[in-house]
Amino acid sequence: MKIKRFIAADMRMAMRAVREEQGPDAVILSTRNLDDGIEVIAATDYDEALVKEAAGRLFPAPVPTSRKPARPSDDSLFPPDDTESQGNEFIAVQRELSDLRKILEGQIASLAWNELGRRKPQHVQALRELSQHGIEPDIAMALVDELPPDMSAEQARYLPLGLMSNRLLLSGRRLTDIGGVLALVGNTGVGKTTTIAKLAAHFVLQHGADGVALIGTDNYRIGAGAQLGHYGKLLGVRVHHAHDAGQLQALLQDMSGYAAVLIDTAGMSSTDPRLRDQMAILEPSRHLLRTCLVLAANTQASAQEEAIQAYQPLHPASCILTKLDESPSIGSTLSVLLRHRLPLDYITQGQRVPEDIIVPQAHHLIHHTIRRGKAAGPSELDDLKLADRYRLHSHPAG
Repeated sequence: MKIKRFIAADMRMAMRAVREEQGPDAVILSTRNLDDGIEVIAATDYDEALVKEAAGRLFPAPVPTSRKPARPSDDSLFPPDDTESQGNEFIAVQRELSDLRKILEGQIASLAWNELGRRKPQHVQALRELSQHGIEPDIAMALVDELPPDMSAEQARYLPLGLMSNRLLLSGRRLTDIGGVLALVGNTGVGKTTTIAKLAAHFVLQHGADGVALIGTDNYRIGAGAQLGHYGKLLGVRVHHAHDAGQLQALLQDMSGYAAVLIDTAGMSSTDPRLRDQMAILEPSRHLLRTCLVLAANTQASAQEEAIQAYQPLHPASCILTKLDESPSIGSTLSVLLRHRLPLDYITQGQRVPEDIIVPQAHHLIHHTIRRGKAAGPSELDDLKLADRYRLHSHPAG
């Protein structure tokens, strides 16, 4: 076994030095923080059996839980005065074990990543490309799992995106297909009211203003109905307000002869306790309407996940993706849509009414993802970050 000591400013630089000098097969034996950086002890050509034997000595098998611990005698080795000291020492040991576990997990992930790179270099390249486009790890792994075992570097770049394009669900609804009762729901600031105006404007242009009506259910914000009323006046359509479930049911019954009724709901955080009250207004009329979840492309995937979970009781039939023009990347958003198999109705990319709303096409969304990824510049995802990114997900078989 060849052992060498490395000292660097941080762990990333130390690992890079280990890889450059000892290669991807090097094994990290220990790490230690120094005043001027970090110390890493690495080895090559190590004896795995010897390492396991040493590990067994350092971490012996635990005593079976069936054995009862010996009862302490009165003349205990640890008198009560030392209890606080023992507690502090125990906490310190726990922290050291936790730090050691994190280091070991990182090393295991790095070794697994290097092993995958040796067995399937093009698959690793595909994961790298998908990560640079912001695709979430679970979706990236699922896509790469479907790739052929032997492929070129060019195929590794574009085949996963082609698979992604095929997997995206699009409802196929045209802007002239706005009919029946449609309720838009979603978090604060995602653009529901403006999107309602765009849809209503397209309907008015095709069928006239007489057959469409707008309903607002936002009873929380001061002046919440002013924007909806402004759009209604511009379009020449009637605007109504429902303060509870009974009023909404009565309005929908009175408007049964309308070709299209668009409902604008209150925007609030997914964790807002008032959200349940807002959904209670729609719930009794759910069989009469089609619910569409509005997601903003410029929000984080975690916020989009929370919104999907929060509005699940209303069983949204589809979604509308807004603010594409404000998003640096939509890879994570497309990952959310794929994960939940949520069909996409429309996308918006601007504030103009009615121009900035279009029917999505899968290949255009993929091209948008690629363009935004290139515009953002080169990715800083090195092997260590990629190993950590994918260590919680199983690697492709083979």
